[in-house]
Formats: sequence, C-alpha cells, structure tokens
Amino acid sequence: MHCLSEPVVCLRSISRSPCRGRFDRAVAITLRATTTWCCLIIGLTGLTACAPLVTTADGTRIRTNSAEFRDYAAQVFRVHNEITATLAYTLDDLESSGAHSEAVARLIDADDRMQQACYAVNEIAIARRDEQKVPLKKLKRAAELVPGCENATLEAKKLIADVDSG
Repeated sequence: MHCLSEPVVCLRSISRSPCRGRFDRAVAITLRATTTWCCLIIGLTGLTACAPLVTTADGTRIRTNSAEFRDYAAQVFRVHNEITATLAYTLDDLESSGAHSEAVARLIDADDRMQQACYAVNEIAIARRDEQKVPLKKLKRAAELVPGCENATLEAKKLIADVDSG
C-alpha cells in the first residue's frame, strides 16, 4: 500500500541523518497519523463496497450509496408528493358528494399507510430543504425505507385509480 510505504521510506532516511534525535518523535507522530488516515480511507472504501442493496418495486436492486439510488429516492419522493395531493383532492371530492363511504374509508386507510411508510423519507427531504445536517444513522435508516414508501405510494395510486373508475 503506497500510503503506508511512504512514511517508512521517510523514517529510514531520517534515521540515517545526523539530526536523528530531533526527528524521531515527529516522524513517529507523522507515521501514526498517516497510517490512521490511510486506514480510515480504506475503511470508508470498504464500507461503500458493502452498502446495503434495496429492491425497488420493479425488482431492480440498487446500492444505497449510489447515484442511481439518489435518483430513485428523489423519484419516489416526487411521486409520493403527487399521490398525496391527488389523494387529498379525491377524498375531498368523495366526501363533498356524500357517496362512496367505503371508498373514503379505504382511501383514508391507504393514505395513513403511505404517510407512515414515507415518514422517514419526508423527514430527510425536509431537513435537506431546510439545510439541516442529517445524522448518517438516520440517512441509512431512511434509505432502507425508501422501497416501502414506494410500495405504499403505488398501492395508494392504484386505489385512487380503482375508486375513480368505479
């Protein structure tokens, strides 16, 4: 590993120097800091290779640390917001007409499931919009919940279509 071999070369050249005593402590600290930094980089690289996979509604598997996942999560968030608005209008129309009480109950139940499934995703989006720092643990948890949000949103969308057509 290049990052670990460079300080060793430096240490060898200083150990042959006539001023060796002055540099021993500085070289030891530099070597320790460089080794720690390299291990941190190697560790983070290892973590990214081991990022969890999530399965989308269409069966695609995506690593949670990829650009593709960020695009997928943004798309799920947009569709979720669209369906939330459509659901609100549909419920309003049904309730004002006084008909379809069973349909209203099913839509309210679907909305509750969707909001519950998408809560963490919405929380992250709001924090980012407000330029707040989001803890890594919360990001990881939200990333794992995006497929559930997508599924609940698609179920609500299907139910809206069923209610509208029948």
